[in-house]
Amino acid sequence: MDQQKKQKQILMNKAFFYLRFRARSEFEMRQYLLKKSQTYKFDTIIVDDVIADLIKERYINDVEFAQGYVRSRSNINPKGNYAISQELQQKGVASIIIEAALKENSVDELTRARDVLKKKNNLLVHLQSEKRMQRALGHLQRRGFSYSVAKQAYDAHFNNILYI
Repeated sequence: MDQQKKQKQILMNKAFFYLRFRARSEFEMRQYLLKKSQTYKFDTIIVDDVIADLIKERYINDVEFAQGYVRSRSNINPKGNYAISQELQQKGVASIIIEAALKENSVDELTRARDVLKKKNNLLVHLQSEKRMQRALGHLQRRGFSYSVAKQAYDAHFNNILYI
């Protein structure tokens, strides 16, 4: 029993080290701890205990993680809802949590798309209108914005057409 406590404490320390850099989803933490438990040849049951303790002590919370992730993706390096959703799914966050976090976001997708175009303005403004539209829409779609949102943002930015 003493050996299991020692192993649990080692994995708990590894988890705290992993959390030092940024918040993690439960899936990310589980993958990390499973990898560490294989390296140290620990029993994988200990990983479940550590995860349960981290959740109980609120070091891991997928809802808060998703909300923070959406907030940061809206303000820093903005992306569309599709791209944010895909990134969160890769991090193991449940679809229901992702949808709720995207709905709760204070910055709507059109505003984010317009912000991306503002940053790209100097590269696009000198192009002919057809080429400018092609590049702007392509850029926005690669960033995870739907065609309709990209088109609305383009019209609002370059043609001063406002959608209500």
